[in-house]
Amino acid sequence: MRICTGFEYEFSSAATVNQTNSTVNPVSTRNTGNLIVTSTIKANSSTATPTTVKAVTKTTTVKAAAKPAPVVDGLTLAQVKNGLTRTQKFVATKGRLPAYVSYGSKHIPIAKFKQILKAEGLSMTSKTTTTKTTTVKAAAKPAPVVDGLTLAQVKDGLSRAQSFTLVNGRLPTYVSYGSKNIPIAQFEQILTSEGLKIVGNLNRPIYITSDNINNPTVDNARINSIIAGLKALGLKAYNMGIGPNTHDKVLTSGKLPSNAVVIDIYGGADAE
Repeated sequence: MRICTGFEYEFSSAATVNQTNSTVNPVSTRNTGNLIVTSTIKANSSTATPTTVKAVTKTTTVKAAAKPAPVVDGLTLAQVKNGLTRTQKFVATKGRLPAYVSYGSKHIPIAKFKQILKAEGLSMTSKTTTTKTTTVKAAAKPAPVVDGLTLAQVKDGLSRAQSFTLVNGRLPTYVSYGSKNIPIAQFEQILTSEGLKIVGNLNRPIYITSDNINNPTVDNARINSIIAGLKALGLKAYNMGIGPNTHDKVLTSGKLPSNAVVIDIYGGADAE
């Protein structure tokens, strides 16, 4: 190789490499004006082995830019799925579809949202279409009023009328509500309209005795006829026997209840 720098220097050098001891022996030669580098490699073997150098190529892969998310009616797929989740929760709680699906201040009617779902290949799950059955109790009917009285007031008056009857052995003349007095005949009509009636006398057993008037057969038949009539009215009556002063024995027996009614049938002078 010839190098010119404005001045020429001629020299040559040679170097020998001893492969067995890996030493380089420099050898100087006379300056000939050319720069020649000669390397002689002496090998112990008679055949030299060629050396192959492989080139290394570095491959760089560049990823393509991600495609933008598809947009349907201004909504990305992620937004549609989010709206679907919220819609299904609404249905599970309320038992019906919402009127719209909101995205901030934007409200999408549910019919249009269904079309968006279809366009994205989505649909609502079974939870969305399940109808939650809610039993709503009917409002209590207002208490019926008869002649200005509720059923509770009528029952209260009935209780007081029955107590009066048990104590006095007769119906009261009227039933009072504060300053309002309802005649007993009118009050019984109110009771009938409510399916009620005064049963105070049912608690007062009736005991009947008879003097010897005709003969035992006729006198007993008379008593039994009266008992039959009383029972038809819902009253309890008993035949206590025939004979003079039988009523006295009944009254002094101590076996009658305190509210008992004793009827004595007399004949002859005792009937006056």
